[in-house]
Amino acid sequence: MNKAKLKAYAPQARKDFIAAVTARAHQIGLAEKNGSVQFCKCVTYCRI
Repeated sequence: MNKAKLKAYAPQARKDFIAAVTARAHQIGLAEKNGSVQFCKCVTYCRI
């Protein structure tokens, strides 16, 4: 199995995944500050 394409794809896929999770967290009012999770009290979006 040729793993060259996977090795080239995996780092970018990881960065894209982290960016998507971070954007979603910001949508629901979560943020990271100084290594800890902060909850924003001014959330206008809530989906349960």
